[in-house]
Amino acid sequence: MSQFDFTRDPNLSGTTFRTENNSALAAIASCHQGDSRPSYAVEGMIWVDDSSSPILEVLYYDGTDDIKIGEINVSEGIFVPTPALADNPSAPPNGFLWYNSTTHQFTGRIDSTNRPLLSSASGLGDLAGVDLDTPANRQILRHDGIDWINDVEGLTLLGTATPSSVASVSFNSLMTSAFQSYLLVGEGVVPATNATNLQLRFSTNNGDTWVNSGYAWNATENVTGNPVGNGGNPATLIQINTNTSSLNVSNSGTRGISFVTKILGSQNTSTRTQVVGNHHFWSSASTFAGGYHSGIYDATTAVNAVQLFFSSGNIATGVIKLYGVRA
Repeated sequence: MSQFDFTRDPNLSGTTFRTENNSALAAIASCHQGDSRPSYAVEGMIWVDDSSSPILEVLYYDGTDDIKIGEINVSEGIFVPTPALADNPSAPPNGFLWYNSTTHQFTGRIDSTNRPLLSSASGLGDLAGVDLDTPANRQILRHDGIDWINDVEGLTLLGTATPSSVASVSFNSLMTSAFQSYLLVGEGVVPATNATNLQLRFSTNNGDTWVNSGYAWNATENVTGNPVGNGGNPATLIQINTNTSSLNVSNSGTRGISFVTKILGSQNTSTRTQVVGNHHFWSSASTFAGGYHSGIYDATTAVNAVQLFFSSGNIATGVIKLYGVRA
């Protein structure tokens, strides 16, 4: 762990020569370790910079500059080679891999040509538009038929509502082409008024106004093994439960109605926005009912907002969430 000038005075005495020679050998043995480049450095010398100990930098002197070979972490006992970043190596050998921080691509040397990994040149599609610096939680790479793009798998929570004595719950400006479908999940949504029914409608202008025509719906429930169904076509809204006289939602306690409703095709103007889901609730007749519901907004217009409300009175309490779904 020393540095010592190799230049020797030919007229040194034997004792002095031996002392200085031992110092020079110690410098060689310690790889010229010090907190700055040795003053006697020549082209081709490898030396160790200990100015940031316990991180030691291994450097190659090319006659003008120090080129970093890598780092030794003395505390952890590991060596980390310096990766090739921003600039491509001038003449890498075949099989050499590096990361280009300018294009954010891993690159390989194949057949004497630099090729981005998973590139169109390799037959696997171009990843030039994919940013690897800030991946999101659950990020995946998805091909949209033209390019590879950053994506997030599964469900993305877009909004949560915890209503407390409000007339309705709306999710405005959240339904976009970023998702293929949407999922409404309600848990224990309790009406303020007894014997009422949960309803749904859409907006095509981000909730400024709500569409009140052009719907069709069906709902079916089982009560102690006996199916009951109802529907409407045309209708001014989509009904979640059947709205028969004996199967309305009770406002008793905190049971309310719970549901999972999938919204399909809301951004596809060549098809209709469709609704399909399941629900259960405690009825005003003190019976437990469970079933499914479906509906359609019969227009080829993109939908960008959804609203839930009871047929009369407010929403007393509950939790309602809107998720975006990517297949």
